[in-house]
Amino acid sequence: MVLWMAGVPSTKMMESNGTPDLTPLELHEVEHEGLRLQFNDAVRLQPRVDDVNPQFVRIEDQSLGLDAFAGTVSDLLDEVAEDLVVAWKHYAMAPDANLSPKALELKRRLLAAMEEVAAEDGGHV
Repeated sequence: MVLWMAGVPSTKMMESNGTPDLTPLELHEVEHEGLRLQFNDAVRLQPRVDDVNPQFVRIEDQSLGLDAFAGTVSDLLDEVAEDLVVAWKHYAMAPDANLSPKALELKRRLLAAMEEVAAEDGGHV
């Protein structure tokens, strides 16, 4: 998993002293399992402590179909990249005829927000 923020790969948001860093994320690209997605405009996501299970941190963005949570912020970043790539594969790349009206709306939002770019070893495209 790789996230690009402000044009450089990031390992930002590591916990210190057991408290998660809930600084907003500005994502430019995500990569998971060799598939890289680049946002047309940077996406700002706000991590928060989960209301129901405060041992988890969560990021939600309904426009991207994103609802990721994990026990640590660093794991949350992995989940965000994985969830976006899965949504891309299952919705953005699916034939329209295979999608419900609600899924078609998500597909259109994903296609408007990002595009697939060539993944290269060792660097930012």
